[in-house]
Amino acid sequence: MLNEAKQPLIGHNFEVLPVADSSNNYAMEQIHDGKAVHGNAYLALRQTAGKGQRGKTWHSGIEENMALSLVLAPNGLHLNQQFLLNAFIAVGLVEFLQEITPGFKIKWPNDIYYHDRKAAGILIENNIQGNTWKFAVAGIGLNVNQTEFDASLPNAVSLHQITNSTTDLYHITQNLLLFYAKRWNDFIANPIAILEAYNTHLYKKNEPVRLKKGTAVYATTINRVNEYGILFCGADDLLEFQFGTVAWVLD
Repeated sequence: MLNEAKQPLIGHNFEVLPVADSSNNYAMEQIHDGKAVHGNAYLALRQTAGKGQRGKTWHSGIEENMALSLVLAPNGLHLNQQFLLNAFIAVGLVEFLQEITPGFKIKWPNDIYYHDRKAAGILIENNIQGNTWKFAVAGIGLNVNQTEFDASLPNAVSLHQITNSTTDLYHITQNLLLFYAKRWNDFIANPIAILEAYNTHLYKKNEPVRLKKGTAVYATTINRVNEYGILFCGADDLLEFQFGTVAWVLD
């Protein structure tokens, strides 16, 4: 295993982009051009084509929200541990936000909710060469100061709406980067340990929910998520749902 202690800190090189089609695309371009190393961070003040999970668009006001991408070299992690990296980013973001105000949870697999409203989303894209996981780009979209949202996003919420105060976008991004930097080496040394925290912060855990897969709707109870991102529900973990195969049915 490589010596992870020699990796640069997350956020050691923090670049603010006045405009980008997406911060993840920009980070990937830097990787492909050989200009990126572990820990590089890119904050887009304006995104023209922000990306969400499964091809969805992430909406953001200009210079209002955090559109942040981190370049991570997952040294020591195996390809089958990709969900654990997702868990590290989600847990870090939730615990960071809980220091601002309580009430944040991880809505499986990678949204961050404040009670029943979406405050943030995570999109991780990978650079894999052969059997080697060279880099991951962790995209974080956090609603910070936006006060009005498109009608297509009825459950969106921002920190401004939650705390009734304006947050300095640059300052909160720097603090989040430091939060991740302090936890990275511990995560790499024992990646499976992040699962306990992920399940502790799991949205609707032990509560009745409805999940839709195809045309079938399942009324069940959230139990836990395993190291591969599989959601287990119902008595004796009777139901299993793969990452990205079901939709939540929320009233």
